[in-house]
Amino acid sequence: MADIDASSDATETGFLRMSHLADSLAHDRPRRNGAETASEREAGQGSEFQRFLIDEIDARPLRALGWAAAAGFLFGIWVSR
Repeated sequence: MADIDASSDATETGFLRMSHLADSLAHDRPRRNGAETASEREAGQGSEFQRFLIDEIDARPLRALGWAAAAGFLFGIWVSR
């Protein structure tokens, strides 16, 4: 079982800390004959997409904010009908 790092930064949010713990637990899990399942392959693809999104948001934060506002506006109109 993974040890929880007690010396983590005090500004780290609970969700982020929980995410780090889940990642460390996933790495501690033994592999089944070295075989990679379909869900593990999909998780790898998803994490690549997540890294791409994070990089784009870091590079252009105002554009990301604009897209989020537009999506929220359209979703609000759709829900109100």
